[in-house]
Amino acid sequence: MAEKKYLIGIDVGTTGTKAMIFDADAAVLGVGYREYLAKNPKPDWFEFDAEEVISLTFDACQDAVAESGLDPRDIVAVSFSTQRSTVGFVDEDNRVVDNILYSWQDNRAVEEVEFQKSIMPEDELTKITGMPVTTTYCISNILWFKKNKPEEYKRTKKIVLLSDLLMRRFGADDYYCDWGNASCSGIFDMWGQDWHRGLIEKFGLEYEMFSIPVPGGKNLGNVSKEAAEKSGLSTDTILIAGSGDQSCGALGAGVIKPGLAEMTIGTAGHLISFLEEPIVNEQVFKMMSVNGAIPGKYEINGIQLSAASIYRWFRDTVAVIEKHTAKELGVDPYVLMDNLVKQSPPGANGLVLLPYFASAGCPVWDVQATGALIGLTFMHTKGDMARAFMEGCMYEMREIVETMEQAGIDIKELNITGGASKSATWRQIMADILNIPLKMLVVSDATVLGAAILAGYGCGMFKTPQEGAERMVKFSEKVTPIKENVEKYNRYYQVFKSIYKGLKQENVFEAMAMARES
Repeated sequence: MAEKKYLIGIDVGTTGTKAMIFDADAAVLGVGYREYLAKNPKPDWFEFDAEEVISLTFDACQDAVAESGLDPRDIVAVSFSTQRSTVGFVDEDNRVVDNILYSWQDNRAVEEVEFQKSIMPEDELTKITGMPVTTTYCISNILWFKKNKPEEYKRTKKIVLLSDLLMRRFGADDYYCDWGNASCSGIFDMWGQDWHRGLIEKFGLEYEMFSIPVPGGKNLGNVSKEAAEKSGLSTDTILIAGSGDQSCGALGAGVIKPGLAEMTIGTAGHLISFLEEPIVNEQVFKMMSVNGAIPGKYEINGIQLSAASIYRWFRDTVAVIEKHTAKELGVDPYVLMDNLVKQSPPGANGLVLLPYFASAGCPVWDVQATGALIGLTFMHTKGDMARAFMEGCMYEMREIVETMEQAGIDIKELNITGGASKSATWRQIMADILNIPLKMLVVSDATVLGAAILAGYGCGMFKTPQEGAERMVKFSEKVTPIKENVEKYNRYYQVFKSIYKGLKQENVFEAMAMARES
């Protein structure tokens, strides 16, 4: 009998890092998770402690290996799924300058967005990079760093995404950036799979300061001795280039051919559809066109910037009694919150939430937009508010679905992932508001599974990532829309759009921003 071999995928996200060990049929052998949070030194600033993120990633990996009970030498390959557009600056000693990674959620670089548009019209930039021009993508923070921290920029040897830094710390001999992560930077040529030299020159940057672009699944050598000691892996474990978290999530959800799409409701919300090649039209400019986890294939990606993060905020800020009670009972606080939501009918008794806690993403891309809860009366309960938070998140996602359809993308099947998909109540709300049947995954941590599939492809266990997905991605239940709920949500969705339109037309968001700054 052939000796069994295993794969490990590691997802380094916005709120934590998770490592999972799989066999070739996606059976889970070990799991490790460590949580962290971005720091907010000023309004709209989001920064990570670089060394904390790396250290906790090693810890999560070590926990997974320990739980599996495996001989680390039997873990053949490791690969990564990482939050996209989070950037740092490395000096000559390979230390992260100021120990800061600038998050994709950071909105400080408003002036730099206008600078980019002054260099080249936004639609022309998007045709090259696939990215809307906004604070979300790390080119804006790169330009901010250069302008506002000139001494620190002088000490910078390399501009690195989180993915590049992570692979280097695990043993890569240089800084490498996979195409999936690179294409979310706002300065990568999605057609030519390289940093765009013309844009780099126009922005006053240097090509040599960027990491070496590589396709997902590329063999980068073995885990180093130092990384093996910290991670619990073996120096025999092969280090494989991964991809951005949402690209890995699409692969781990089985989105490997046209007509398939995946929705993630996690820290951010994403709708991702498979493309054989990039497409360019007016609606696409409101979304992201990225190099997928499968080398040579593409994805169209609509993003909401807050998503399930708003429900976590609700847990920590409003549902404090439920959180405390859950701790005493030894249960997940979201279970108690679900019980609250079930007491409120679809439409939350007339409460509608704008979920723009970290500004508005696709399709409006409004940096000044903020959250708003409309319709409050004395009759409303905490359950109504909890439901409104779930529903508001999905109203925004419905706008993304409609934008994708207007771009000519035909979604025949929608597979769902992310923390929110674990709630049966929220799953039904998703199906009802979108009016699309949803398929649940057996392994809901699709980003981690996608990284493991790339690890299997890179080490030769699978001939292609598609072969790996066909073997490892499995489905469980299907969620069907409820007709009467769909009709009710159709009405509330129009109210949702009217609320944003009215606040925008009356310059309420702008006035609020000015008030905060005064």
